[in-house]
Amino acid sequence: MSDFNYKNELVNKINFKQHKPLSDIVYDALKGAILDGTIPLGERINENYLAELLSISRTPIRKAVKKLTEEGLTESIPQYGTVIKYVSTDKIDEIYKIRLALELILHQEVLKNINEIELEQLKSYSKDMVKYEEKDDLIHLGEVLNEFNDKISEIAKMSTLNILLDELNTYFKNFRNFSFASKERRNLATKEHAMIIRAIEAKDISVLNKVVSKHIQNAHSAALNTFVRNENSYIKNNIEKNNVKISCDNLKCPIHNHNKKGNSSING
Repeated sequence: MSDFNYKNELVNKINFKQHKPLSDIVYDALKGAILDGTIPLGERINENYLAELLSISRTPIRKAVKKLTEEGLTESIPQYGTVIKYVSTDKIDEIYKIRLALELILHQEVLKNINEIELEQLKSYSKDMVKYEEKDDLIHLGEVLNEFNDKISEIAKMSTLNILLDELNTYFKNFRNFSFASKERRNLATKEHAMIIRAIEAKDISVLNKVVSKHIQNAHSAALNTFVRNENSYIKNNIEKNNVKISCDNLKCPIHNHNKKGNSSING
């Protein structure tokens, strides 16, 4: 496409008041817009248009787009430009493997450092989660989950680890937003956080590791289920739109476009 059709949504995602390099601010906004579907799959990122829209130079936009391409969220196509790619299941697997390793270390440090006041704060967050989950209040539930995670990071006192988690935070929040569309997942996540708090209160490292691992595994499964559905829907739409021939057994195999007009195929 020659134009960028999601300007209002994207502009709303950008907070220029953050104390970050401009390229990082643009990167965070674009990444969030890609992961939550504001910018659809296959859309071309027009750097000149974005620069004009945001009243900034192309340099921070170019840096942001380069970083997105390195992460596999966008793809540079010669003589066309940079387009949005769907999030692959391999990418989701990679992110959650990293998250599991970091979260286990984080919670082990919480167990060592936490005091009674901080424990009561975590319990208060847990009660709020239950309250908002029962009301299906996703906005406040998400806010409380973010506050809970921030408090866990604060208690752990591991600044380097927190930086690593922060790098992945956009993925986590968007994966959660998708998976929390399910009432079942919201209810289970609320219970998992309560179990994590009980394990911390009991000072039981073995149980804590098991509960945290199960929580991450369930979040991983929920994210996979959501994105596989989106991926299949994306491929189906391309099949219907381009009259693509299917030559494999399922919809997860890649599409390969051929030069002959109207003749595309999916090869296993």
